[in-house]
Amino acid sequence: MENILVVDDEPGILQVCERTLKKKGYNVFTAFNGEDALKILEREPVELALVDLHMPQYDGIELLQKIKKSYPFTEVVIITAEATLDAAIESLKNGAFDYILKPFNLTELTAAVKRALEYTNLRRKENIFSETTQLYQLAHEIDKNHSKEELLGLVLERALKLLDAEAGTIFFFEDSTRTLKTVCSTGYELPAALGVNIAEGILKLFNSAAAPALIPGPSEKTGMKLLEFCPGSTSALLVPLEKHDNLLGAMLLFRSEKSALAKFTQHDLDSLHIFSTHASLIIALQHQYPLQDF
Repeated sequence: MENILVVDDEPGILQVCERTLKKKGYNVFTAFNGEDALKILEREPVELALVDLHMPQYDGIELLQKIKKSYPFTEVVIITAEATLDAAIESLKNGAFDYILKPFNLTELTAAVKRALEYTNLRRKENIFSETTQLYQLAHEIDKNHSKEELLGLVLERALKLLDAEAGTIFFFEDSTRTLKTVCSTGYELPAALGVNIAEGILKLFNSAAAPALIPGPSEKTGMKLLEFCPGSTSALLVPLEKHDNLLGAMLLFRSEKSALAKFTQHDLDSLHIFSTHASLIIALQHQYPLQDF
């Protein structure tokens, strides 16, 4: 169920939009101004924002710019009473997906929402597809005689790019010792002893349920203060690398307070989980795991 944010200083517009969109099955948040809208965006993953062009504090264009900078996968539809070409061009030039004119009918509203949500879902899928395709191509160029460290380093590099993360680590499961070992890290120092502590905690988590985790977030079940391991980080993603319920390893990504983007969202976690599924297949194939194990 998608989350939609409606931002308008007219209570009547907010009420109509909220009532109409909730009937269509969407989760709807409302804000009277840009400042309140940004507070909602900080705590809730929002797929679509409907933004009035003229409001106190932030006008619609300024809020649009802030949203596209910090929440690039949130689409924005501008609501305006200005039936002018300049207003439309200014909105689209700054990243709006569409604009609708006041007064609008409900059919026009729901149609614009449907188009925008279909587009954002397509963009996410295309982004994941692009990275996984490049990963398959690059992995194909790596001879099977190359080390797993090289392959896992490549996987980590593509994951960091896909999720706009600054730091990350991949742990690999060693069947002989039944432990996770740190294989590669990027963007931060991970002392050996600390790496062992993290790996042990992750393994305990995955032994109970190999579920992806957003940190901090409603799905955080690690019992570990993972953000403390990467100074300056504000959020983290943790996913298993597994093939048919066999644990191959784990991937941990961090986004810091210096990032131009906001904290990771549930959508980021879903994207990384899809990516990790493809990466796990490549790892399994490259290192010739017995097919009967999968």
